[in-house]
Amino acid sequence: MKKIICIMAVLLAACGPADLEVVEKDLSDHDSDKELTDTTIGFIETSGCDWNVGANACDFQLLDQDEGYWRLSEQTGDLILLDLSVMWCGPCNIAASTVQETQERYEEQGFQYVTILIADTQNDTVEEVDIDMWTSTYLITTAPVLKGDRNLLQSTGNSYGFPVSSWPTFILIDRAGNVIYGLRGYDESLIMQKIEANL
Repeated sequence: MKKIICIMAVLLAACGPADLEVVEKDLSDHDSDKELTDTTIGFIETSGCDWNVGANACDFQLLDQDEGYWRLSEQTGDLILLDLSVMWCGPCNIAASTVQETQERYEEQGFQYVTILIADTQNDTVEEVDIDMWTSTYLITTAPVLKGDRNLLQSTGNSYGFPVSSWPTFILIDRAGNVIYGLRGYDESLIMQKIEANL
């Protein structure tokens, strides 16, 4: 147990929170005419959007823990906290332990805590079994947990992708679909302050 606590302390120190700063990128290289269907997985809106504070968030659709489709644009009217995490990250696991409690505290006020898992414990592609393990380990029942992958990140060449340079990364989206805050690293009290200030 002491070994686990020491490892978590090292990970937390290495992944301290920092405000999210996003560099604008040219979106013109993306084919905006691609055919979209109700079952499209990944980014849907890729022009006229980005992850800078004040910008319209890029629309995306992913599968949730119930194998249903969760689309950002269908959540208009709710305050959305996106938690971009990987399963091997200590601070991501600590954040996961607060997800359901945070969801229950604010959901009646139109809030959703949405986790997007980008990689599994071996840093490989997230599978349904990984989502099941994550939700059962952290007792997540009503907060969406989405199956993501590294193709969703700017670092893999998608200029409209999530601007992640450390784990976890949080993005707060207002009821109109605009980015209002971003944070790299985990700071529970700061995240709670931002949620409460924007409900």
